Amino acid sequence: MKKEQEHTLVDLIAQHAAEMPDKLAYIMLDDKGNEIDHLTFAELEVIAKAQATKIRSVCDKGDRVLMLYPSGLEFVQGFMSCQYAGVVAVPVSLPSRKGEHHARISHIIKDADIDTVMTDSASWPALEAWFDEVGIDDLNVIVSDTVDPAMEGRYTPVDLCRDDLSFLQYTSGSTGDPKGVMISHGNLIHNSELIRDRLSHTKEMTCCSWLPFYHDMGLIGNILQSVHNGSTLVLMSPTSFLKRPATWLKAISHYKAYTSGAPNFGYEYCLARVKDADLEGVDLSDWVNSFNGAEPIRQDTIDRFFNRFKKFGFRYSAMYPCYGMAETTLFVSGGKPGVAHQTLCVTPDLYGRNIVEQCPPGTEEAITCVSCGTFEGLDVAIVEPESCARLADGRVGEVWVHGGSVGKGYWNQPERNKKSFQAKISNDENDDREWLRTGDLGFITNGELFISGRLKDLVVVNGRNLYPQDIEVFVSELDPRLEKGFGAAFAVQGDVSEEIVLVQEVAPNEVPESEWPALARALRSAVAAEFQAPIQAIVLIKRGTICRTTSGKIQRNKTRQKWVSDKEWPLFDDSRPSASRAA
Repeated sequence: MKKEQEHTLVDLIAQHAAEMPDKLAYIMLDDKGNEIDHLTFAELEVIAKAQATKIRSVCDKGDRVLMLYPSGLEFVQGFMSCQYAGVVAVPVSLPSRKGEHHARISHIIKDADIDTVMTDSASWPALEAWFDEVGIDDLNVIVSDTVDPAMEGRYTPVDLCRDDLSFLQYTSGSTGDPKGVMISHGNLIHNSELIRDRLSHTKEMTCCSWLPFYHDMGLIGNILQSVHNGSTLVLMSPTSFLKRPATWLKAISHYKAYTSGAPNFGYEYCLARVKDADLEGVDLSDWVNSFNGAEPIRQDTIDRFFNRFKKFGFRYSAMYPCYGMAETTLFVSGGKPGVAHQTLCVTPDLYGRNIVEQCPPGTEEAITCVSCGTFEGLDVAIVEPESCARLADGRVGEVWVHGGSVGKGYWNQPERNKKSFQAKISNDENDDREWLRTGDLGFITNGELFISGRLKDLVVVNGRNLYPQDIEVFVSELDPRLEKGFGAAFAVQGDVSEEIVLVQEVAPNEVPESEWPALARALRSAVAAEFQAPIQAIVLIKRGTICRTTSGKIQRNKTRQKWVSDKEWPLFDDSRPSASRAA
């Protein structure tokens, strides 16, 4: 990896503004692909300095500032202005009218000891009404798009070092309450360099993204890469993607994007919603890095996406499985641009006992594992979670990470940090380093990292480990009326051992109420036969009601809690037939 010479993002913005002031840093599209906004590096520096001056009028260095913006360039400007002001940005998605997300924001305000909120003039009236409703009345509010750009002339530089905090990245909450990961300026530079070097990014190339602006993959992997590399990023909002996913592929074609990507569900969404007629004239042959991360990567999805879109120039070698998490700033591992990723076929019986034994492709009942590439620039170990002993290659265990991208810990949680960020390997007396326990399960073979699933999500039946995502994918392929990526499998304690509960979205207009019992019976029979495990419940729910994080990950623990507590939620539950109800 190249020597780290840059100190902070502020230094890089200043450099780009001086060397190429008129170059477009960001282009914003609407859901039809029309350009609705843009920002040069010189404009970005002026706005960041002006807004930073306003921030410093109410904040001291190191104060936390809550950022509540829609997906647009106002967010980008606000985040960069926090860097210039030396405060700690806390980016969070705007609240919807759902009480759960309001509770998340209230938790973050309290947890991070927020005194100041930044937003834009379009969002402020609704936020003000909500603050009044819940009794939040002691915050400084900066409506950033009303700040006079002339305030740039009053900006005074802030002395920043690499150990100073840049922002708090609140975790998605897929395995518990959201926690604020402390990301320093040094973490950002280290991880940005990893991404640049591993994906062969240059200032001449263009990237494209629809990922949430406030989430690590969208923020560090896309928005901050533009600043780090001096390149151009084409942006659209997540809502635009969900409304018209073809716009994403058309933008990649039009701007000849070198890198763009999504979680696995984004590719599934394109497969389900994009028609060939939507892509007239589209050419995806310039798309070198189609990164795929943030949730379990399915080889079946990769194969179907390639076979569907190869007629538009998409290459199999463009698919770029990778691995990372908020606690490591973002990126941990990935492959080489333009080189097809590796897969392994493993025998299910031994795999369920944490032993990786390869078998020939096409072997009956074999499990296909997708490589997330190599991990140059960071140290990765596979560790037995209970004994904390390092495991040999070819054994499944918890993934531990050490290096310059690992965050400083969770905000204001010293006890949790000792367990999660300061772990020690027990069977290597020569290794006294502190490691991050990721909570993810995986293995290393031939220097490549494979991810199996989440430690807390495992279903253990008679000594065998079952991965919920395998059950969820299997079920989604049993009936075309079941939407892929919108099911949750989890374990509950039965009379003898753990048993499986499967919650799956259905569309009531496609599966009438009279067919619910038969569908549930078919799913129960198929899952029991495939996984040889006891089934406690098959639960059918209305489309759009599965518990997901703001970044789209299935929240199995919250789904379990909702199943236990909300008897009116299921359309049909074969463990308690009286709960069956009409939509």
